[in-house]
Amino acid sequence: PICRRALIQSNSLKKPIDDGKGFFKNTLRKLNAKKLEKLRSEALTNEQGEVYKGFPHTFWAFSKSTLTQTLSTMTEQDEQSALQIFNLILTYAGLVVSSAPKDDSIPNGGSGGGPRTPSKDEDDSHVVLIQTVLDRAMKKDCLVNEVFLQLIKQTTDHPEPNSRVNLRHWSLL
Repeated sequence: PICRRALIQSNSLKKPIDDGKGFFKNTLRKLNAKKLEKLRSEALTNEQGEVYKGFPHTFWAFSKSTLTQTLSTMTEQDEQSALQIFNLILTYAGLVVSSAPKDDSIPNGGSGGGPRTPSKDEDDSHVVLIQTVLDRAMKKDCLVNEVFLQLIKQTTDHPEPNSRVNLRHWSLL
């Protein structure tokens, strides 16, 4: 939390977009006991400092989906590069299947199905993905910092800490 607050106070982070739907979604739903308990625990978490100056816990925590904006402030051109890099990170982790035909061998999952040996094509495509991430990120300091923040995000509060997906994020760090 101390590092997060320092980052926020340095004004180097981009404030998350508030779509304004959270309140209405939560209040208009029919609340059963389980949902009500979840809302109570979220409220308790928020009271304990998880939201600081408009940065909710989800800003810092693992996400299976692509980012709609970068985590740090940067130019629009750099932001596009950073978002593409994050998509490559998701692809490498197996959370997103690349649309390129060459990358069809990249697995789409986490830890299910038991251990298996990756094929040479999978290993080669992963090496290319890692090289692409590093090549793109190393072009500018702001991209290096953004990729570091993205990887910290992806390794924070992962629902399956020992999964292949999480281990791949850690290997990129």
